[in-house]
Amino acid sequence: MLIADVLREPTVSRRYMERYVNSGSPSGFTWKHNTSPATNPMGPHATFNVFAATFPQKNVTDYGDLPPYLPDGDVLIHPDMAVLDMITSQCDSLRLWPFPVSPTSSSRTVEILDPDRPAYVKLNYKGMLGRADRQLTRNHAISAVELTEIMKSAVLRNALPSSFAFLPEPGARIVSLREEEDKDYEWGMVFREVVPFPYSHEFAFLIPAFALFSTDVHRPNDPPLLVQLIDMQASPPDEYLFESIISPLLVSYFALLINCALQLECHAQNALVGFDDNCTATGIIFRDLESVDKDISLAEDLHLSVAFRSCPYKCLRREQYNYTIMHSFMYDFKLGEYLFTPLIDLVTERYSITPAAITHSIKTLTRRFIGRLPDTFFPSDGTWYYYENVIHDRTRPRPYLARPHPKYR
Repeated sequence: MLIADVLREPTVSRRYMERYVNSGSPSGFTWKHNTSPATNPMGPHATFNVFAATFPQKNVTDYGDLPPYLPDGDVLIHPDMAVLDMITSQCDSLRLWPFPVSPTSSSRTVEILDPDRPAYVKLNYKGMLGRADRQLTRNHAISAVELTEIMKSAVLRNALPSSFAFLPEPGARIVSLREEEDKDYEWGMVFREVVPFPYSHEFAFLIPAFALFSTDVHRPNDPPLLVQLIDMQASPPDEYLFESIISPLLVSYFALLINCALQLECHAQNALVGFDDNCTATGIIFRDLESVDKDISLAEDLHLSVAFRSCPYKCLRREQYNYTIMHSFMYDFKLGEYLFTPLIDLVTERYSITPAAITHSIKTLTRRFIGRLPDTFFPSDGTWYYYENVIHDRTRPRPYLARPHPKYR
């Protein structure tokens, strides 16, 4: 992928980058467990069609604002799921949805390609994708809608930096089904907007964060996009990386914590970088609100007037065993090792420079924000936390592992 291609066809290029300029998660699970070949982001098919299942209205609950073209009782179903007895035996009808979609990097989130219906739809997937089952429950739906409201409000009152943007998730639908052994199963979908909010923040093109350092699978000899962008600038490579990408990421990450008590899961799949026509980075766009933590104790400490309807889902409290662990896990591991490290590794290796100046700048900026957080926010023993590249048994506490000397704080 060349920047010239991105400038010429930004929307087509964004969809291509989602699928083919993607080296996958450092965990190694991205391509181990994925959707069927016909619907896989790395597959050869440009588009496919999802199914629409109509369920009895008494079993369906809507949250927020759903698009007007979605009929009452209809739930969009991933093609891999349309054959499940849970669906076919409990819906009133099942038909092929006429509007083509394209998979994104997260596989079960698809983009509707009809220009009159622009949206992403996150679909329920009853099975392993990556290293987790991807059920979309009522709690996911409520959280997506309420976090959209909270973040929009924070933007409108200028509580977040001008470089901050996100993809709103304004509406969701959940249908209550019955599983084998007469268990309840919540099957949902969440609609996500295509245009970043605030809408006044116009971008010439967007690049998923992982595409900055990944290899184009179809054109492996093309330089990484980050290298192409650096070579267009007058700034030194390490200075460009920090000032244009890492600093706005850090400022947005901590601003959302300090002003809304919300902690992003900011790995490379959940962030995009927005650019203007001159290829200057002008904003960071965050997506996938399902994975955002809501820090109740931090909200109390900072005297923030926020209330979470989805509580206790994804809520953190100081009395929990993993309260400080989760702060380190999301910052040091997900943001640090999954996003900062591959960016820094690419730049330092390509331009034969040491990472010292970049890591020093990150630590200096981070410590300014840590000084505004309670002393009990990060682990007091100077460790940082991660977990091994294994499939986690969600019926048990996650086996976090500790390491000394945090790299980025």
